Amino acid sequence: GISSMGFAQKDEMKAAEKALKDGDAAAAKAALVSAASTIDSAKEKDQAEYYTLLGNANYELAKKGDVSAFQSAVDAYNKVIAVEEASGKAKYSSVAQGKKQ
Repeated sequence: GISSMGFAQKDEMKAAEKALKDGDAAAAKAALVSAASTIDSAKEKDQAEYYTLLGNANYELAKKGDVSAFQSAVDAYNKVIAVEEASGKAKYSSVAQGKKQ
């Protein structure tokens, strides 16, 4: 059911967060891609966290020379802002705004 999807997303987001801390943006992005199909049915705060992590992973890849990742990072950060504006809770928007500039 829905709760098991939530747990899978959490595991993937934790894996992505750990990979980012370890400097492995590609592994972080791979973990997030596996959660992509179910993220739109997740709670807003989980969506915001997911898109923040996705933006951060793409941002790191872009800094390492993957030019195509830059637009993906901007798109993910824009999604964070849109999700949080819709929900009225701005936990990750400041991160997204800061990285976009």
